[in-house]
Amino acid sequence: MYEKNDLFTLIDVLPPKHYANAYLRNAINICVYEMSFITVVNELNLEKNSKIIVYGNNHNDVDAKAAYEKLSLENYSDIHYLKKGLFEISSEFLEGENLRIDEEQTLDIPNKKFLLSSGNTLSWTGKNTNGSHKGTINLTNGFIQSQKNVLSGEFIVDMKSIKTTDLTPEQGSDYLDIHLNSEDFFFTKIFPEATFSFSNVVLEDEAYLTSNNCRLEGTLTIRGISKTFVCSTNFSFSQDKLILTSSFSFDRTFWDIIYGSTKFFKYLGMHKVFDDINIELRLELK
Repeated sequence: MYEKNDLFTLIDVLPPKHYANAYLRNAINICVYEMSFITVVNELNLEKNSKIIVYGNNHNDVDAKAAYEKLSLENYSDIHYLKKGLFEISSEFLEGENLRIDEEQTLDIPNKKFLLSSGNTLSWTGKNTNGSHKGTINLTNGFIQSQKNVLSGEFIVDMKSIKTTDLTPEQGSDYLDIHLNSEDFFFTKIFPEATFSFSNVVLEDEAYLTSNNCRLEGTLTIRGISKTFVCSTNFSFSQDKLILTSSFSFDRTFWDIIYGSTKFFKYLGMHKVFDDINIELRLELK
């Protein structure tokens, strides 16, 4: 089409940063991820039967296909998209600042020992037949060692810091905190810390940044009892920070926290407490 001097509009649908690195000759940039995509296309004042060609990154991605579908819904009738995308086009057709395709989709962690920043907490949710309660616990120390995307590390949790956040003192938050610290639950007078340690953990082969990209396999120690534990996590690396996010649950009874569990007691009435504790966390390490 270049050689025939065909009249067409060529649209690069990737973000501006990507477009600045490399784009097809004569392409304009309208990012399909922006809500204004169709508005900006309409501002070109093209006829609905104008020939429009859109392209994205590569054949595995659906960015160009998404743009094609949006334009079709807007009644543009002569639309095409490059199935192989920019990534598989010969460099002779490319222009840009450095003609480098900027791959930002997968994770590569530098070889370094990352230390847990101060102020990190995890959020917990416990449930009973009447509803649920939520709260926080502080992490006191921790690190992750990365060596060629193989990870090892340890996190230490201050169990005495457990707090209930969905109740006020008038509603009984202090009473519940005392109960959680007692021998019925975490027995923090004797076991003030919990730890999770792991070694030789490898990132997924395709460690995508927006999905869980690692399974941390290690040992979780609570109330002095150590059990093998696995949780799915997401790692990202930005501005010299390693960020770990995860959402998981564990069965407290495996660590002898059996208060209110129907596995061990009958006729509990209002004292029934579900076995699973849900954990949400976002940790920053430098």
